[in-house]
Amino acid sequence: MDYCEYRTKLANSRVQSPVNDRSDTSSLLAVPFTSKAADVEVVVVVVVVVVVVVVVIVVVAVAVVVVLVIVVVVVVVVVVVVVVVVVVVVEVVVVVVAVIVAAVVVVVVAE
Repeated sequence: MDYCEYRTKLANSRVQSPVNDRSDTSSLLAVPFTSKAADVEVVVVVVVVVVVVVVVIVVVAVAVVVVLVIVVVVVVVVVVVVVVVVVVVVEVVVVVVAVIVAAVVVVVVAE
C-alpha cells in the first residue's frame, strides 16, 4: 500500500466512523509511510552526496599538485638563471683579470 492508498482509506474510514470512534483507523496507522521508492531515493541521495564529496576532494588534490608542480618549476628556473648569471659574471671577471695581468706582464717585460 502506498501513501495515496493509505490516505484514501484513512479518509474513507473517517467518513464512515463517528468522530470519537477511531478504532477502524488503528490498522491504517500501523502502515508505514515509506515505500521501496523512498528507500531508493535516500540511497540515491547518499550516493550522490558521496560522489560529490569524492569529486571535490580529487579536484582539490589535483589543484594542489598542479600548484606544487608550478612552484617547483618556477624555483628550478630561477635557480638555473641565477647559476647561469653567476657563471657568466665569473667568466667575465676572469677574462678581465687575465687581460689586466697580461697587460701588466707586457708592460713589465717591455721595460
